[in-house]
Order: sequence, then C-alpha cells, then structure tokens
Amino acid sequence: MLRKAWVFMRLVWPLVVRRSQTRSLLAMCAFGVFSASASADVVVVPYTGTFNEAASAPGGDYDNIGGLLDVGLFNLVAGNNTFIGAVHTPADSSDAFAIGVGPDQTLVGASLTFGTNLSTSLHLFKAPGPNWSLEESDATPTVFEIDNLGTNGGSTPTTYTAPSFSRGEGIYTVTLGNGTFVTTPGNGPVAYSMTFIVQGPGTNSVPEPGALTLVGVGLAALSLKRRRRENSRRV
Repeated sequence: MLRKAWVFMRLVWPLVVRRSQTRSLLAMCAFGVFSASASADVVVVPYTGTFNEAASAPGGDYDNIGGLLDVGLFNLVAGNNTFIGAVHTPADSSDAFAIGVGPDQTLVGASLTFGTNLSTSLHLFKAPGPNWSLEESDATPTVFEIDNLGTNGGSTPTTYTAPSFSRGEGIYTVTLGNGTFVTTPGNGPVAYSMTFIVQGPGTNSVPEPGALTLVGVGLAALSLKRRRRENSRRV
C-alpha cells in the first residue's frame, strides 16, 4: 500500500495540478497525512444491489467501514444499485464510498432522493445544503456534481437526476456532504437514497485497484474527514 510521500508526488501530483485550485488545496492537506506514514485503503464490501448504512455499516455510518482512513468499495451489479444513508452537521456531515464498475459493464445513470424522512412535522434546515458528486481518477475527475441539495424549510423529499453520462470499467468515488444541514425540530439527520444504473453482466469482478485510483479514492475520503472536523469546530 502507498505509504511514502514520494509515491504520492510521483503518481498523484500530475493529477492534482490539473484540478481546480480548491481541489488542489484539499489534496495538499491530505498529503500531510500521507507524509506522516498514514495510509488510505480500499475495503471491498459484500454487495448484491442494496446497502443500508444504518443496518449494515459499522456504527451505522459508511465512513466507519474499515478504519479511520479507509474507504468502502461496492462492486456494482447490473440494473439498479441502491445506497441508503443519512447525514447531518456537525456529527455526520458527509458520506464517502467507492463504487466499482466491472469488465463489460457500463455505468449509465444516477439519481438521488434527499430528505426521505421529511414530513409535515419534520422539516429541512440548510445553510447551505450538501453537495453530491461522482469522481474518477482522470485529468477531469468530476463526472457530475450537484450543489446545495434540498429546499430550506421543506417537508418533502427532493429527487435529483445526474446529467447524462456513461462510464466503463473502473473505480469511482461517491461523496455526499459539506454545508450545514439538519432536520428540525431536534437537529437530526437527513435521510437519503441514491441509485446507480449499470448495464452489462449481472455480477461484477473489478480488478485490483491501480495505485493512482487507490490514492485518488483515499484522498477523497481524507479531505471529507478533514472537512467534517472543520464543520464540527464551526458549529
């Protein structure tokens, strides 16, 4: 596993310098963790098409899969792939995990329903709402990003459909987080359900992640965990 700073510089820096200034700064922050001999590992999670963090993730949180710096990897199956979870600030301001698309498979769509637990007696407060994104290890890493989710004061879920895209075999990073958002009254979590649509064989055997992909996924998780700590200090 990649534990040395020079490996980061050799493999990742060409990718980082091509990203926006904001992404570069986040990656540089994560570099400090790598130089301290930490590592970010990808942990393959058994998956058959549906995963609910409350029922199946350690401590009910995607971010607890593996260890402090680890990222859960879910190898997608043909058809709809559903991920259920909840986020809120400051305690659980983001969820991050990786999805794998196997040989002869194509990732062709994604949707998110945000606020599945909202009702006439449970509303959304946001200032602003979180962002939802899918990224790959490439010169242009963002496959899609939707900002400021939800309707402030809203009492019904909001559904978002990702802009049209098509991606083949590889490992992709999913993030849902940032912002300031809770349900009221009670300052509780905001539940969500996201779906990824795959065309191709029914089962997926994704090859061992390459070095660049591993570090890219790890950096995403590290930056999200850093931003979670910053949110908790601000609130």
